[in-house]
Amino acid sequence: GVGGVRRSVEGHKVSGFQRFLNRIRTNLSHIRREAGAIEAYQADGWRGASRDRVRPNAALDLATQQVLRCKMVIRDAVKAIEEAGGLRAIPAT
Repeated sequence: GVGGVRRSVEGHKVSGFQRFLNRIRTNLSHIRREAGAIEAYQADGWRGASRDRVRPNAALDLATQQVLRCKMVIRDAVKAIEEAGGLRAIPAT
C-alpha cells in the first residue's frame, strides 16, 4: 500500500499502527493458549498422579519456545510503535 496503508483480506484499509496492534493481540492470544497448556501439565503433579502419567516434555519445550518467540514479537511491535511516536504514521517495513 501507499503511505503505510495496507488493505486486509476484506478490503478495509489497515494502518501500520493497527497492524502492530493486531500483531500484539494475536501474539497475546498465542501466549495465553500456550501458557494454559504449560500450566495444565505442571499443575500440582496432576493431582498427585504424576508418577502414573508420562509428561509430554517435547510438547512443553515447544510451548515454552513459542511463548518466548511471541514475547519477542510483542516487544518488537511495541518498540516500533514507540519509535514512531504512537498514533503517527509508521514507516513501511
